[in-house]
Amino acid sequence: YLLSLNNQNRKSFEDKELALSFREDSFDSRRALISSPLKGLVQTFPEDFGLLWLAMALKRRIFIVASSADQALQFVRAMPLLVWHRSNWGLLRPVVTATAQEIKDLEQAGIFCAGVIGEDSPVPRKVAHDLLVNVGERSIVTTESGKDISTLSGLKIVKDIVSSVREAANSANDQDSIKALATKMKDLLSQITRLKQNLSSFTVEELSNMQPSLPQHMPHLVFSLAMAEGLC
Repeated sequence: YLLSLNNQNRKSFEDKELALSFREDSFDSRRALISSPLKGLVQTFPEDFGLLWLAMALKRRIFIVASSADQALQFVRAMPLLVWHRSNWGLLRPVVTATAQEIKDLEQAGIFCAGVIGEDSPVPRKVAHDLLVNVGERSIVTTESGKDISTLSGLKIVKDIVSSVREAANSANDQDSIKALATKMKDLLSQITRLKQNLSSFTVEELSNMQPSLPQHMPHLVFSLAMAEGLC
């Protein structure tokens, strides 16, 4: 009995010591945020990575079709890494089903990145969205409302961003991919801010008048990204 009591006391003491040794300010929450690797997105969708980046950058509605809850969680959690500067994990719905409450939540969310299990899930048929990502098929389909994403993915600036992230993804350190994309995004937003300062009216029409300074479809990307970032 005494031996058992001593063991219990020792365990209680050790548990208290562990609790006291944990300091919240010493815990780097950013490591938890990057637990789902960005490299996984790049390697699974090497040709269509630009569609993923644009959909997140422009705050669109995304469904990710996965074969299991684990797979859905892995890919859904990685999506905010495409726009690291926002640090917005609140738009994620790792796994949703067709309950009335979840459908209503998606409809009211405005923007979301939600995971569904199986290609026969009825959720994407019930909720309007812009991008349907099928992990198993390694395919991405844009809906009618998301067709501009396909068009914008052909811009040279988008292809350059994708190329730099692909190159960084060859590194063993996933943070290289995140840093490469974040740096490209920061540079692009800086250019948009300077461009906005030089225009009397920041509209798609005004930006279009700058052609050939801006390539075709670039005004739409610039304005849409500025809107998503709250710059106008």
